[in-house]
Amino acid sequence: MKFLTKAAIITTAGIGYYLYKTKQTPSEAAQNMVSEAKHKKAALEELKVAKQNFDEALANFKGEMGLAQDTTEDLQRIIDEFMFIVQPHIDEVNKYVNKLKQ
Repeated sequence: MKFLTKAAIITTAGIGYYLYKTKQTPSEAAQNMVSEAKHKKAALEELKVAKQNFDEALANFKGEMGLAQDTTEDLQRIIDEFMFIVQPHIDEVNKYVNKLKQ
C-alpha cells in the first residue's frame, strides 16, 4: 500500500510540475495530449502504408533483378556464340598482321 501511495504522490507531483512548466491548465494539457495522440496515430498509419508500399516495391525489385540476371545470362551466351563464330577470322587477321610485321 505504501508503494501505491508513493507512486500516486510522485505521479501527481510530476503532473503538477509539467503543468507549471508548460503554463497549461489541466484541460489544455488533456486537449494537447489527445491532439498529440491523434497526430501520432495518423503518423503511425502513414508509416504502415509507407512500409507496405516499400515492401511491394522491394518485391517488384527482386522480381526485376531475376529478369536482369536472365538477360545477363542470355547476353553472355550470345556473346560467346558470336566469339565462337568470329574467332577464326580474328586468328586469320592476326596471322596476316604478324606476317606484315616481319
